[in-house]
Amino acid sequence: MNLPLISSFLSGTALVFLVGVAVGAYELFPYSVIKTVLNDVEAVIADSDRIIDNKPSGFLAKARYEGEGSTIHEESKMTPGLTLLSGFFNDLPGLRLIKHDGSIVKEWPVSYASLFQDSSHIAPAKDVPATDWNTAVHGMHLNPDGSVIFNLDGKGTIKLDHCGNPVWTLARMTHHSIDQASDGSFWIPSRYYFQDNPEHPLFKTPYRSDTVLKVSPQGEVLAEVSIFKILIDSGLYSLLVANGEFKVDMQVEDAMHVNDIEELSVEDAAAFPHLAAGDLLMSLRHLNLLIIVDPVTWRVKWHRAGRWLRQHDPDFHPDGTISLVNNNSDDTKKGTILGGSEIVSIRPYAPEVPSKVLFGPAQDEHFFTNTQGKHQLLTNGNTVVAEYYGGRAFEYDQNDDIVWQYINRYDENTVAKISGAQRYPMDYFAIKDWSCNE
Repeated sequence: MNLPLISSFLSGTALVFLVGVAVGAYELFPYSVIKTVLNDVEAVIADSDRIIDNKPSGFLAKARYEGEGSTIHEESKMTPGLTLLSGFFNDLPGLRLIKHDGSIVKEWPVSYASLFQDSSHIAPAKDVPATDWNTAVHGMHLNPDGSVIFNLDGKGTIKLDHCGNPVWTLARMTHHSIDQASDGSFWIPSRYYFQDNPEHPLFKTPYRSDTVLKVSPQGEVLAEVSIFKILIDSGLYSLLVANGEFKVDMQVEDAMHVNDIEELSVEDAAAFPHLAAGDLLMSLRHLNLLIIVDPVTWRVKWHRAGRWLRQHDPDFHPDGTISLVNNNSDDTKKGTILGGSEIVSIRPYAPEVPSKVLFGPAQDEHFFTNTQGKHQLLTNGNTVVAEYYGGRAFEYDQNDDIVWQYINRYDENTVAKISGAQRYPMDYFAIKDWSCNE
């Protein structure tokens, strides 16, 4: 037995181990190189179905509900109009405008590659879409003339005319929502990716930092403000570093995850005496936090974390309440731990008034989406909901009865996810002919 050789081997192994520990603990060279390679490998593995197996796995979920298309439509109990859906249809991400019976009025299939020839605005480079299946519509607005404005999540904002022809594109990392302001412009979340030089020394790169964009009807950026800066300037930095650890430095790639920005309208402002028309309601998903921001001073006027967990889509209402989708995320496929998702109502500036569950397990109406999800309160008191992971859009009335349901069937066992559902009354539209035969 060659004891010196064995001893030398063990010493070398121990040294390599200790060097590896030091590289990981103190982020010495080549830590960043190794981390980048591992992140890229992880991204490829996550997209293997879409890249190798030629299957849009990121858009699919196991079917929970029977049927296909409009499986429930009780016309007398529904809110009249057309419903705009965003999701995955006919093997492409896109938008679909439908009647109550599920018949299609108009479709807008979306191809990232045909809309953006240059992807230099996207960071990190691994997020540049390898195929059209690596993009998703998230956030939309339908104009009276039939044109649509929407986000390809994290890739850019696009306006198409009613025939699907590009009107303009905005090469920014926009995402999640589009809300029209009183002056006709649009509030859209965007983000920067900090690989180096963080906004604050307690945040370790790389990480995403969300911003508020104000975009003109012509697709031009009118203003941009860092939400990170809004929180710090408002004295709420403590919320950003609430990381569950003794140390306050952050190694989180997506600390805020802003998923909605909505302006308080002139019509609704009277019901919110502490606020003013134009104030912005924002949802910060990863902080379980709602904030309301003055768009002049860019300071937080109100904030609350409540019974919601990883919430989406808070909306102002003329009765002085805010409703939202409480995803009640529990990282299961059916919400088996916490019971499922909810539509929740709160009254800001009245902490003594408990939040109210408008729809969900409390009414024995189970639905669940661990991520995403939208809702819209309608003029007759009904509500439309997009249940992302269910591949379902549905409308429930004031008796909590489901009066309309649309299932986005993909095949016998799966559905394609629906990221948004918005009902538009017929008198909203100036366009009368949706065909493009000219």
